[in-house]
Amino acid sequence: MLKLTILNSRRAGPDRWTPFLKVVGEELGAAHLVLNGKTSTFNPNTSLPLARPWVIFGEPMNLASSPPVLLSDGRSPISEDEFNYFLEIVGERHTWTLIPWGAFESFDLLTFITDQLKYQTFIEKAISKTGSVDVLSRIEGSNEFVKSGRGIIYFEDHEAKANGIWEQAEASGSLPHVLYAPVVELDPYDAPRVRVAESALLDLKPEAVFRDKYTRNETLYPLAFVLYSATSRQVLQALCRGSGKRLMVFGGKCTLDALKSVFSPERSFYEEELTLLLQISSIAGWAYGVNCGGVDWPVDVFVSNEPLITQRLRSFLDAQYRPFRLTSFF
Repeated sequence: MLKLTILNSRRAGPDRWTPFLKVVGEELGAAHLVLNGKTSTFNPNTSLPLARPWVIFGEPMNLASSPPVLLSDGRSPISEDEFNYFLEIVGERHTWTLIPWGAFESFDLLTFITDQLKYQTFIEKAISKTGSVDVLSRIEGSNEFVKSGRGIIYFEDHEAKANGIWEQAEASGSLPHVLYAPVVELDPYDAPRVRVAESALLDLKPEAVFRDKYTRNETLYPLAFVLYSATSRQVLQALCRGSGKRLMVFGGKCTLDALKSVFSPERSFYEEELTLLLQISSIAGWAYGVNCGGVDWPVDVFVSNEPLITQRLRSFLDAQYRPFRLTSFF
């Protein structure tokens, strides 16, 4: 059965994957690289661009010379069926394949694809030897890979997703928590929607204030990350529509002490968005980040500790967009 191992690097910068790819070359032996439409022998010391498209792959299992390139370039959403078809074709053609995953300029992930145990063992060794790579998820399946994921990365209309998030909160029986950072300098383009978001906060009572390593100095940064409970669907819609790059929403069934253990003043909330969302979901059941990742190509991320919770949101979005299109999943 085909298995996806979706990976995240704790390193930063354009060479964040270089140590891992070098170890992959050592563990998996001869490999091939498709870059800019050309196929060559993979050199583990080569620094590869994080932006798509490139593919590293093992020996072919049929006459096809190389696997296809992922239909999405990380900027354009594609359908669930297109994702599943691509993964099936890749699995049929080669013993193993390694490709960029996630979204362009946002969460530059990799995924390793194989249906053979020995290659899965090799990649686990490479992960262990590198020491700076985390496994986001391991997904097995045939035809329904997306449905097995616990996280989805996507563009689309914030208000429709806010409705889906509210449905999720109602199903769990608690008001969602909202972590919001007031905007200090308003861009003229963003000003109207940001004012809508902040007006929605006027009737809410702050429950806690969290500071990261960049906002620890209260004199320089009087406005930090403020925790609220969203009291209505309309409030959540206004916040999601107008928050810009400053909003996390998550399940209400978690304690303040548990949140304090995640939102440490020693870390950067923006630089560790995906890690924070994963940690919050582990204590709150689910978490949703609005406009995460790159400045030019921000994406929204929903993650839960149970794939069924993620499927519930997907089902709601499928009713809004037929078919719902996503950027990636994990």
